[in-house]
Amino acid sequence: MDRILSRKITIDEFAKFDVDGDGRIERTEFALRKLMLMGIVEPADVARVEKEFDQMDADGSGEVTLKDLEAHLKAQEKEKEELLERKKRGAKKTRAKQVQNQYENMVEKI
Repeated sequence: MDRILSRKITIDEFAKFDVDGDGRIERTEFALRKLMLMGIVEPADVARVEKEFDQMDADGSGEVTLKDLEAHLKAQEKEKEELLERKKRGAKKTRAKQVQNQYENMVEKI
């Protein structure tokens, strides 16, 4: 790890550190790339974190404001409620189908 921490980046590596491709390496890009090189952070984990951030960043500004977070949490709650409602409707349909099948079986026996 010390070897990676003390190693200076080269011009050839610049693009790997410049994650957003804006021609500059911000502090967070630099730290993140170093952590990835040390094996502390996996690229897949970074992708998951970035996806979560993008979902919270409602206006796409690259920043999450309190307003963005509130909107995100509200949308998540609405999705949960809709999913629960769909599950309830599905359970009701399943139960209705079971009752119908029982009825049909009883009629066949008569």
